[in-house]
Amino acid sequence: MTAESPFPIETIHTSREIRGVPTQACVMYFADKIWVVVTQFNKVGNLVLATQSTLANPLLAPPSGSSISTKVLLGQRDDPRLSIYASSILARITTRSPLETRPLLLGIALHPDPDDSAPSQVFEEVMDLLESINLF
Repeated sequence: MTAESPFPIETIHTSREIRGVPTQACVMYFADKIWVVVTQFNKVGNLVLATQSTLANPLLAPPSGSSISTKVLLGQRDDPRLSIYASSILARITTRSPLETRPLLLGIALHPDPDDSAPSQVFEEVMDLLESINLF
């Protein structure tokens, strides 16, 4: 027996410039995961899976009652910012919706900052972009 799911898959797109670079975001809500793509290259880029530990009582939920683990599935395994982006996005989603249990699959492709002068500014602008489409 298979469960029926709505089709088409709920998808939300938006774009804006981040530090002068056109940046697109897309969110797709699947039955078993939330897929978020943030790109400045029109490509999926690095793929990171973020999962949250399940609790006996989900009402005790995030951020204090659970932990988030990340795994780079494709791309730069040595870039800690990928895990920071994925875990922060999932934490914000589960803070807004404490009963959300789906893992996050993040595709992220951002231009490198040559002098690494404002990684926190880029991070906040990406979070604002995702917040603009009510992801969290």
